[in-house]
Amino acid sequence: FEMDGIIPSVHHFQGGNVSPALAWVGAPAGTMSFGVYFHDLDFQPQGYPYRHSAIWNIPADVEGLPQGIEMSAPPSDVPRATQCLYWVGESGYGGPGSASNTYEFIIYALDVAELSEVDAASDLAEVKTALDAHALDAATLSGQTEGPP
Repeated sequence: FEMDGIIPSVHHFQGGNVSPALAWVGAPAGTMSFGVYFHDLDFQPQGYPYRHSAIWNIPADVEGLPQGIEMSAPPSDVPRATQCLYWVGESGYGGPGSASNTYEFIIYALDVAELSEVDAASDLAEVKTALDAHALDAATLSGQTEGPP
């Protein structure tokens, strides 16, 4: 999907919960790895965007993620990367749960090859804090889900 476009139903939690393919170019000098954080901008029950999922320790020579990343803490289709439990308590991508909210993917260029302060057992708030602390730069991709099929 494109910026501010419609997130297809296959990426919705009830539509298959398949992570979207993402691509990036132009990482800043000194980038040692990437991380991607996904949240709901409209649903803020505790005063901040609702956390959905994250993947990090993506090697610096990788320029994107495939669609449908394996739902495991170290996904085999993104070597050396780590993901934690998503919003329903399973490892991997946790897709949109609403048919009308705006969702945002934040792609981080990081100053470390590995975020050693977080792991697959960390919660999403800890991961977001670590990503923010090590960000050389970040870009966002947002869209609204068309909901479940």
